Amino acid sequence: MSMKILLTLVALAVAVVIFLSLRSPAPVTPSTAPAGSSTAPGTAPSAPSSGPTALVDGIQTQLDFRVKAATATKITTERNALKQLLTDSEIDEERKRDALARVTALEADVASAREQLIASGQPAATVDRWLKDQHWDEVQEMAKQLKARP
Repeated sequence: MSMKILLTLVALAVAVVIFLSLRSPAPVTPSTAPAGSSTAPGTAPSAPSSGPTALVDGIQTQLDFRVKAATATKITTERNALKQLLTDSEIDEERKRDALARVTALEADVASAREQLIASGQPAATVDRWLKDQHWDEVQEMAKQLKARP
């Protein structure tokens, strides 16, 4: 009997933790806004969302994070591989072809991630700046250098 009570309490605790984790964060006010935030002096922050809207916003934030994490990992991996390849004095045709095929696939992945992030409400300029921070422009430049090498 006491085991059932213990399991019920554990299940209740898990439910409370999940509920609290899905709640929206506190609204950003000018006094709590981080430096460089978009809350302008004299303007009120938007009202915090609640209920189903908060749940959808939380899910969208998690999806955006996962898209960014996966894309950043792919960009970093390819950037490191291209750096290594470009340091070799001679590159055989097969390795060059494989690297260019990976970059082409990565271009499609990055374009898809960019579209997803913009569709989720992030400004295009913010997404593009994030891609630049991930060194996406460097990967594209290294791919051009690789294409130009004999």
